[in-house]
Amino acid sequence: MTTPGYPQTRLSGWRRNIARAVWLMAIAPMVLAFVLGIPMRFKFLSRVMPDAAADPFDNLIPVPDAMVSTFAGHLGPAEAEALARLGFEMTGYAIVILAFEILLGLVCLAIGFLLFWRRSDDWLALWSSLLLILLGISGVSLIVPTLMTVSAVWTVVNLLAALVGMLSNVHVLFLSPDGHMQPRWALPVAAGVSGYILALAGYVGWLSVGQTLSPLLLLIFPVWIVGLGLGVYAQIVRYRRLSTAQQRQQTKWVAVGLATTTLGFIANAWLLSLAGQEPGLPRVLYSVGRTATVTICMLFFPVCVAFAVLRYHLWDIDLIIRRTLIYSVLTALLALTYFSLVLGLQSLATALGGTRTEWVTVASTLAVAALVTPLRGRVQASIDRRFYRRKYNAAQTLATFAAVARDETKLNTLTSKLAGVVQDTMEPESVTVWLKLR
Repeated sequence: MTTPGYPQTRLSGWRRNIARAVWLMAIAPMVLAFVLGIPMRFKFLSRVMPDAAADPFDNLIPVPDAMVSTFAGHLGPAEAEALARLGFEMTGYAIVILAFEILLGLVCLAIGFLLFWRRSDDWLALWSSLLLILLGISGVSLIVPTLMTVSAVWTVVNLLAALVGMLSNVHVLFLSPDGHMQPRWALPVAAGVSGYILALAGYVGWLSVGQTLSPLLLLIFPVWIVGLGLGVYAQIVRYRRLSTAQQRQQTKWVAVGLATTTLGFIANAWLLSLAGQEPGLPRVLYSVGRTATVTICMLFFPVCVAFAVLRYHLWDIDLIIRRTLIYSVLTALLALTYFSLVLGLQSLATALGGTRTEWVTVASTLAVAALVTPLRGRVQASIDRRFYRRKYNAAQTLATFAAVARDETKLNTLTSKLAGVVQDTMEPESVTVWLKLR
């Protein structure tokens, strides 16, 4: 991502006006499609689909027939009957699914327009905002793709939006944060991936005129995923060898967003496979859980991108990552300790001839509560030494100086030690201590 500090991404004069006009022309049909697709998506979600052949997406999505309705979130007679037994209607299910999809779309639209408003003189920021909007309204949600069931025109619009989004993902990874293709191999890789995707998409489009989309379209995804992986690797190379301190902070924000998005896609694939195996109420629960999980994970990405572009210095991302690591590891260790104690003590009680007793749960809970503070200290120290060695050493140096300063009475000695601490922790080119005489 980018900030006003990179002159190579700045636009002015007629170039800026053209870039703004192109951005608006690209976004306008997608926003219109998003608005028009909401009632259509609600109608399909509220309808009972007796089989894959009756699903409107049957001829539009190149996936096996058995997965069409599951992929689209449409329910069959077994799921409708399970909802009716619980006192719910199909419209209630449709409202829940649609609410999550609209939420993601609105958040991405809001952040995309915010970036356009604040950074419309920066072509990389404009590109990033376009990518966010495409991701929110057509990358995950099926609101816009629903219009493909109405007219071939919307099919073309949706496929073009998908192509732009996929290519933008790869190129922005290679260009961020300063607008230069780095490392040296980035340009041929980006060009090769783009050429392959465009050529295959054009060929599939020619084969599929007036027909179902050819399954050959799925061959795009392996190359696209490889391109994304190389883009992430390029960001790692940039971070370690080429980035400034400011760029590293921006990269960390984007990395957090990408990590949560990746988790969302993994959870989506897992829940989608489960939903396809179990009809009835489990499929309903998996479908709702899949939509909620993906939406929540995806929301992190536009927010993190906004911080990277606009306010990367407003929050200390290192502190957020550090605390996330500490408390994630701490929670996992405490949970493992608790279940181990419960199982171990219960096995011991059973071996001694007893039955399940309440003291096992109580004793395990008290033991875990007593472990929280010392275990947190050990986990924090271990993570600081492993991942934040420089800050850990700085903190240790400052703590040592604070202890010395309490007992030191000679001003010259104290001044010398203060200069040494500053040199060790901040590593400036020179250190001067100025004392005001009274």
